Amino acid sequence: MAWTEDSYLTREEYDRLAPDDRTLHDLIMAARKNDWEKGDELLKQVDFPPEALMALRRVKGADYIRDLGVRTQTAETKYGRNWLEA
Repeated sequence: MAWTEDSYLTREEYDRLAPDDRTLHDLIMAARKNDWEKGDELLKQVDFPPEALMALRRVKGADYIRDLGVRTQTAETKYGRNWLEA
């Protein structure tokens, strides 16, 4: 996706975003348009902070994270390769 007229950001604000922030913006815009297929695709491109992934594991469990298919490299780097199993 890219910036569109119905964005909650100006074109200039969007252009200044870091790549992950652009992806999050695009994910929000896909959700606003009920484009869940695009949203799922974008969700899998985000590098979430390890602390957010750990909190998600504690609240929803490891299988939930696996089922989402999100990237977990940041958590693996911080907590070790088997962090989902701990």
